[in-house]
Amino acid sequence: MAWIGVILNVIALLQSRRHGISLVGPVLGIIGSALFGFTAAMAFPALVVLIVATVFTMLQHPSKSYVQSHNSNLNNQ
Repeated sequence: MAWIGVILNVIALLQSRRHGISLVGPVLGIIGSALFGFTAAMAFPALVVLIVATVFTMLQHPSKSYVQSHNSNLNNQ
């Protein structure tokens, strides 16, 4: 079940990168799911990381590099 989380977070990472959204949530989701998948002893730290990943994923703000490049494109027009 944890490996399904890794796959879903990789998909979220790719979609976030494509749309210029911050990558913090999906990256933390991949780390948390992988920790949980490797060993049950890491279940509590994985749970904490997954909760933080969910918060960052729900924020959905543009990444800083996207904002800077988008603003420079508007200024050049």
